[in-house]
Amino acid sequence: MKIFKTALLSFFLIGCSSINQNSVTETKPPLSQSKIEQRAMMIGMWYGDLPTKEGGRKQWTVVRSPDGTYKVDFLITSVDSSQQRFSETGVWGVSGNIYFSIYLGAIDQGQFYPSNRSDPSIYDAYKIITLTSSTFEYQSIDTSNRYILNKVPPSFILGQSEL
Repeated sequence: MKIFKTALLSFFLIGCSSINQNSVTETKPPLSQSKIEQRAMMIGMWYGDLPTKEGGRKQWTVVRSPDGTYKVDFLITSVDSSQQRFSETGVWGVSGNIYFSIYLGAIDQGQFYPSNRSDPSIYDAYKIITLTSSTFEYQSIDTSNRYILNKVPPSFILGQSEL
Protein backbone atom coordinates (compact mmCIF):
# COMPACT_ATOMS: atom_id res chain seq x y z
CA MET A 1 0.00 0.00 0.00
CA LYS A 2 2.89 2.32 0.84
CA ILE A 3 4.36 1.73 -2.65
CA PHE A 4 0.99 2.55 -4.22
CA LYS A 5 0.73 5.85 -2.28
CA THR A 6 4.31 6.76 -3.21
CA ALA A 7 3.64 6.03 -6.88
CA LEU A 8 0.39 8.03 -6.79
CA LEU A 9 2.15 10.99 -5.14
CA SER A 10 4.94 10.81 -7.76
CA PHE A 11 2.45 10.91 -10.64
CA PHE A 12 0.68 13.85 -9.02
CA LEU A 13 3.92 15.81 -8.60
CA ILE A 14 5.03 15.04 -12.16
CA GLY A 15 1.67 16.30 -13.40
CA CYS A 16 2.03 19.52 -11.40
CA SER A 17 5.53 20.16 -12.72
CA SER A 18 4.32 19.96 -16.33
CA ILE A 19 1.77 22.70 -15.65
CA ASN A 20 4.57 25.17 -14.91
CA GLN A 21 6.21 24.43 -18.28
CA ASN A 22 3.39 26.36 -19.97
CA SER A 23 4.28 29.64 -18.28
CA VAL A 24 4.52 32.86 -20.27
CA THR A 25 6.86 35.80 -20.13
CA GLU A 26 5.80 38.81 -18.10
CA THR A 27 6.25 41.17 -21.03
CA LYS A 28 6.16 40.78 -24.78
CA PRO A 29 9.64 39.90 -26.04
CA PRO A 30 11.25 42.30 -28.51
CA LEU A 31 10.80 41.62 -32.22
CA SER A 32 13.64 40.01 -34.09
CA GLN A 33 15.44 42.05 -36.73
CA SER A 34 13.94 39.86 -39.48
CA LYS A 35 10.40 40.62 -38.27
CA ILE A 36 11.15 44.36 -38.20
CA GLU A 37 12.50 44.11 -41.76
CA GLN A 38 9.46 42.06 -42.84
CA ARG A 39 7.07 44.81 -41.77
CA ALA A 40 9.25 47.49 -43.36
CA MET A 41 9.16 45.63 -46.70
CA MET A 42 5.36 45.80 -46.75
CA ILE A 43 5.32 49.60 -46.58
CA GLY A 44 4.84 51.43 -49.88
CA MET A 45 2.77 50.90 -53.04
CA TRP A 46 1.96 47.42 -54.31
CA TYR A 47 0.07 46.38 -57.47
CA GLY A 48 -2.16 43.35 -58.04
CA ASP A 49 -3.86 42.10 -61.22
CA LEU A 50 -6.13 39.04 -61.38
CA PRO A 51 -8.77 37.70 -63.75
CA THR A 52 -12.32 37.63 -62.37
CA LYS A 53 -14.56 34.55 -62.41
CA GLU A 54 -16.88 36.45 -64.76
CA GLY A 55 -14.12 36.83 -67.36
CA GLY A 56 -13.09 40.39 -66.52
CA ARG A 57 -10.06 41.83 -64.78
CA LYS A 58 -9.50 43.14 -61.25
CA GLN A 59 -6.55 45.48 -60.74
CA TRP A 60 -5.63 47.30 -57.57
CA THR A 61 -2.94 49.26 -55.83
CA VAL A 62 -2.52 49.25 -52.08
CA VAL A 63 -0.45 51.82 -50.25
CA ARG A 64 0.58 50.70 -46.77
CA SER A 65 1.88 53.45 -44.51
CA PRO A 66 4.31 53.12 -41.58
CA ASP A 67 1.56 54.26 -39.17
CA GLY A 68 -0.44 51.08 -39.92
CA THR A 69 -3.01 52.62 -42.27
CA TYR A 70 -3.68 51.56 -45.84
CA LYS A 71 -5.61 52.71 -48.91
CA VAL A 72 -6.62 50.42 -51.76
CA ASP A 73 -7.72 51.71 -55.17
CA PHE A 74 -9.58 49.17 -57.33
CA LEU A 75 -10.20 49.11 -61.07
CA ILE A 76 -12.63 46.41 -62.20
CA THR A 77 -12.96 45.87 -65.96
CA SER A 78 -15.96 43.75 -67.01
CA VAL A 79 -16.12 41.47 -70.07
CA ASP A 80 -17.94 44.26 -71.95
CA SER A 81 -14.99 46.61 -71.17
CA SER A 82 -17.02 48.75 -68.75
CA GLN A 83 -15.00 49.90 -65.77
CA GLN A 84 -15.75 50.51 -62.12
CA ARG A 85 -13.40 52.34 -59.74
CA PHE A 86 -13.62 52.48 -55.96
CA SER A 87 -11.35 52.85 -52.94
CA GLU A 88 -11.14 51.43 -49.45
CA THR A 89 -9.18 52.44 -46.39
CA GLY A 90 -8.28 50.71 -43.16
CA VAL A 91 -5.52 49.54 -40.87
CA TRP A 92 -3.03 46.74 -41.39
CA GLY A 93 -0.41 44.80 -39.51
CA VAL A 94 1.73 41.70 -39.46
CA SER A 95 2.36 39.22 -36.66
CA GLY A 96 4.59 36.25 -37.33
CA ASN A 97 3.58 34.90 -40.73
CA ILE A 98 0.09 36.44 -40.56
CA TYR A 99 -0.82 39.63 -42.42
CA PHE A 100 -4.10 41.20 -41.31
CA SER A 101 -6.28 44.11 -42.32
CA ILE A 102 -9.33 45.85 -40.93
CA TYR A 103 -11.55 47.63 -43.46
CA LEU A 104 -12.57 50.99 -41.98
CA GLY A 105 -14.63 52.29 -44.89
CA ALA A 106 -15.07 53.19 -48.54
CA ILE A 107 -14.16 56.38 -50.33
CA ASP A 108 -16.39 57.49 -53.21
CA GLN A 109 -15.80 60.82 -54.96
CA GLY A 110 -13.95 62.14 -51.93
CA GLN A 111 -16.70 61.15 -49.48
CA PHE A 112 -15.81 58.66 -46.71
CA TYR A 113 -18.38 56.00 -45.81
CA PRO A 114 -17.38 54.23 -42.56
CA SER A 115 -17.75 50.50 -42.10
CA ASN A 116 -19.78 48.88 -39.35
CA ARG A 117 -17.13 47.84 -36.80
CA SER A 118 -19.40 45.08 -35.46
CA ASP A 119 -19.50 43.41 -38.91
CA PRO A 120 -17.12 40.42 -38.77
CA SER A 121 -16.50 40.56 -42.54
CA ILE A 122 -14.33 43.70 -42.21
CA TYR A 123 -11.59 41.75 -40.42
CA ASP A 124 -9.28 39.73 -42.68
CA ALA A 125 -6.27 37.52 -41.97
CA TYR A 126 -3.84 36.11 -44.50
CA LYS A 127 -0.95 33.65 -44.38
CA ILE A 128 2.21 35.17 -45.81
CA ILE A 129 3.54 32.80 -48.49
CA THR A 130 6.41 34.91 -49.88
CA LEU A 131 7.60 38.41 -49.05
CA THR A 132 10.57 40.05 -50.72
CA SER A 133 11.37 43.67 -51.48
CA SER A 134 9.62 43.26 -54.86
CA THR A 135 6.97 40.50 -54.48
CA PHE A 136 4.32 39.75 -51.87
CA GLU A 137 2.26 36.55 -52.05
CA TYR A 138 -0.35 35.80 -49.42
CA GLN A 139 -3.40 33.56 -48.93
CA SER A 140 -6.72 34.32 -47.27
CA ILE A 141 -7.27 32.14 -44.23
CA ASP A 142 -11.07 32.29 -44.74
CA THR A 143 -11.36 31.77 -48.52
CA SER A 144 -7.96 30.27 -49.48
CA ASN A 145 -7.75 32.85 -52.31
CA ARG A 146 -4.13 33.64 -53.21
CA TYR A 147 -2.88 37.08 -54.12
CA ILE A 148 0.43 38.08 -55.70
CA LEU A 149 1.42 41.74 -55.62
CA ASN A 150 4.42 43.52 -57.08
CA LYS A 151 6.07 46.56 -55.54
CA VAL A 152 5.65 49.62 -57.76
CA PRO A 153 6.93 53.19 -57.53
CA PRO A 154 4.67 55.91 -56.07
CA SER A 155 4.32 57.32 -59.62
CA PHE A 156 2.43 54.16 -60.73
CA ILE A 157 -1.09 55.04 -61.96
CA LEU A 158 -3.76 52.35 -61.85
CA GLY A 159 -5.17 51.75 -65.34
CA GLN A 160 -2.43 53.78 -67.05
CA SER A 161 0.82 52.18 -65.90
CA GLU A 162 1.69 48.58 -66.71
CA LEU A 163 4.35 46.25 -65.37
